[in-house]
Amino acid sequence: MISNILFFMHISSGGFFAASFLKRKYEEALPITIFLIIIIQYVFALFGNLRLGAYFVFIFAAILVLCSVLNVIIKKSYKTFLSSFITPGFFAFAVFYMVVNFANAGKLASAWDEFSHWADVVKVMSTINDFATNPASESAFKSYVPAMPLFQYNLQVLNQLIKRDVLLFSEWRLYLCYQIATYALLLPIFKNITWKHYYKGFLMGVVIFLLPSMYDKFYNTIYIDVFLGLLAGYSLFLALETNALEPFSLLGFLLSLTVLVLTKDAGFPLALFLGVMYILKQLIHNKDWKIRIPYIVATITAVFLPKLSWEYHLSVNSIIKSFGRPISWSGFLNTIFKKIRRIIAGSHLIIFCIS
Repeated sequence: MISNILFFMHISSGGFFAASFLKRKYEEALPITIFLIIIIQYVFALFGNLRLGAYFVFIFAAILVLCSVLNVIIKKSYKTFLSSFITPGFFAFAVFYMVVNFANAGKLASAWDEFSHWADVVKVMSTINDFATNPASESAFKSYVPAMPLFQYNLQVLNQLIKRDVLLFSEWRLYLCYQIATYALLLPIFKNITWKHYYKGFLMGVVIFLLPSMYDKFYNTIYIDVFLGLLAGYSLFLALETNALEPFSLLGFLLSLTVLVLTKDAGFPLALFLGVMYILKQLIHNKDWKIRIPYIVATITAVFLPKLSWEYHLSVNSIIKSFGRPISWSGFLNTIFKKIRRIIAGSHLIIFCIS
């Protein structure tokens, strides 16, 4: 369990930094931290240095924590830091983390898609320290985008380092990573809840613990669908947020689009739709559109750069796309509008619970 405790500290490094330097709450920083872990390793892996990418992330996280602690000590901002870091959201996540650690301990892959890809690909990556596109890989679906496997790989490497076994592979930690990454997307709901209203925090903790279980396989498999859907909802929330041009929110939105593209092939049209919606929002609500050009360029880059880089990577490695077929845009838009209505209805329920 030492590796799991260290992993909790590792993914909390962004929360340390945000609370210390930006006075932002833990629950706002956690999703961004997870996105950065995925994206940084992705960039390293494109250049054939996946394991080096994991080491870089570990060192970078340690530096963030060290700088954050020093900043708090120098400025003597202990109270401000603690009020931003030790929040109801932090407490809810810590409890969830402990629960899923014990609930998943010893669990083995059991579903067909886990054997054929979602568990298999992480084991391949943990063994060869490269994408499954490597010729040494015998993965069946080499063309699948790797966002979640990259996050799961990160804990596998940490566990290997702690136990000094470079070939060690822990299946149950795949479930742990998947569940905490998904739960993190719901955590920003806590950002307006204070310790004074702890009962609201308890209620929201129960709600977001049960919410993913509406998909009956969430706590039993590592199928990507729930994460994909909640990630799209997270991106939609940031796209519609009134202060979305604020740097911290904008960073979260752009990173979420990139990870959305890298989560599943269906994530690209979702990210494209959300990106277009955000750009239109900027053009409509801001008369001086010229000053919005950097935001528009950043949004386009966040959507198309991961897509084009992965397509290029597949081409260089002569990988044929699995189940590749053209997108039905009419069907996509019809589905999107149905989902938006459901998201709006769900948001009304959440707002009711908070109030």
